[in-house]
Amino acid sequence: MIDLILPPQTKELMAALGITEQEAITTLNDRHSGLADNGLTRIAAVHWFSRTRIIFLDGPITKKRQETENGRPILRFEEVTAGPVIELRPELPAGKIDRGMEMKEILPIVAMSFGIEISADPHEPASKFYNGRGDNKQISIKSSEKERTYMVCGSFDHDKKTASMLYALDVDKYLNWFMFKGSS
Repeated sequence: MIDLILPPQTKELMAALGITEQEAITTLNDRHSGLADNGLTRIAAVHWFSRTRIIFLDGPITKKRQETENGRPILRFEEVTAGPVIELRPELPAGKIDRGMEMKEILPIVAMSFGIEISADPHEPASKFYNGRGDNKQISIKSSEKERTYMVCGSFDHDKKTASMLYALDVDKYLNWFMFKGSS
């Protein structure tokens, strides 16, 4: 079982949405769809608790260990620190999701639905779901809105100087959707 660390900002968001710690743990450990990046530094997962109640989480793998099983090396994830833990519906602003979809299909829909344009390189165009040159030291969020809360998730290959599956979840935009459309 993978341990889940919930930072204060994540706990606050979960409380506002009525998501329990156990639901977040179940989403991570009994995911219906999940994705670990190529560098094995991050996990995104989703769990359908009902036809219309879907919990999504994304966050860095903060502890892992190498083991040997039947003479073969196995990497075990021990701990993930959650970024966003949010409730979704099958119909999102940027498209529909269903239980049969892979995370690589779900993640861009979530990012396009609730993200703000982001870039990891000043010479690259910003996107709501960024894949391109850059690193985690040059992230810029393109927003004219003041006083917004963002949760940034992404994968970085420091050797190749690239960023992938990078997005900035606009918490205020998400909460507005959830309160007026998603909670129906």
